[in-house]
Amino acid sequence: GDYRNERLARADEDSSQLRLRAVADRVFRDLEAEISSLKPDFEARDFTNKLHQELAALRGRELPGLLNSYFFYGFMARHVEMWRPVIEDARAELYDAARDAGIALADDAFPTYPAMAACVRQAVGDYLYQSGDALIPKIDDVFKHEADPFISKNELGDAILKVRFDRFDAALQAVLD
Repeated sequence: GDYRNERLARADEDSSQLRLRAVADRVFRDLEAEISSLKPDFEARDFTNKLHQELAALRGRELPGLLNSYFFYGFMARHVEMWRPVIEDARAELYDAARDAGIALADDAFPTYPAMAACVRQAVGDYLYQSGDALIPKIDDVFKHEADPFISKNELGDAILKVRFDRFDAALQAVLD
């Protein structure tokens, strides 16, 4: 960008950390890549074998062709929960970057007023700390929402019901024939 501040205009590592948008973009790209890497390989033979074993172990009194909702909910919750450390790392990295940038900018803005720079650093730190604490319950709510495949995604529920009815009809037809 066109930065008039000499420190921001430099292309060194120290100056690039002050550009929070660039840092946030990098963190979000890394977050997306890490979450994508956690996606199970649905086509792999060992994945399907493990899935069949888990389904058999949790088989309840479902009619043939009906979804074992307990298993499906647990499967989704387990896989979504694997994202938590990755998201926590991204949150912490963004917090640290914002804190470090705020401190550096306060020092640059008030070089001859160290007491004022200290007050600004304290205010930035307090604000980020409070914001970080307020973010944790929101992240927990997102995890709760994402882990529940039955109420959070209407398309998924509709697709599951269609498969259920089709399989139930096929099973019922097989019994009647």
